[in-house]
Amino acid sequence: MEDMPGTCAGALVGGFTMGVCLSALILGHVADLIGRKKIMMLGLFTGWICTSMYGLVSNFWLAFAIRVFAGLTNANLVLTRAVCADLTTGAQRVLAFAYLWSVFSVSRGLSGTAGGILSEESNQPFTLNDNRFFFPCFVGM
Repeated sequence: MEDMPGTCAGALVGGFTMGVCLSALILGHVADLIGRKKIMMLGLFTGWICTSMYGLVSNFWLAFAIRVFAGLTNANLVLTRAVCADLTTGAQRVLAFAYLWSVFSVSRGLSGTAGGILSEESNQPFTLNDNRFFFPCFVGM
């Protein structure tokens, strides 16, 4: 897989999104039954664990599985939209959703850029077992 870095990067990003798509409706329903806070905390906790593990692996398929699992357990964006819908009305709701998607889009772009910059060996104060991807994941936690 080392000879196809673009395909691998796309698959890793797509793996997370695929996981979210597969589980968002189910986790949203479960959140309505047991409470949004518990599902949000699950997403934050598994996101933290998966990000930690993601920075330590050197096998593509294991990294892909970690990203899919992180997506499967993350319903934070879905639940944030539900909270915005519950707390706002009319023009406020439009602004809340516009702000939410703007922040989401900017954060996706900035996090990818920062990860790419921090993964360069010259920008790292330390590595772990010569894994140059640990430091960006550590900063992202």
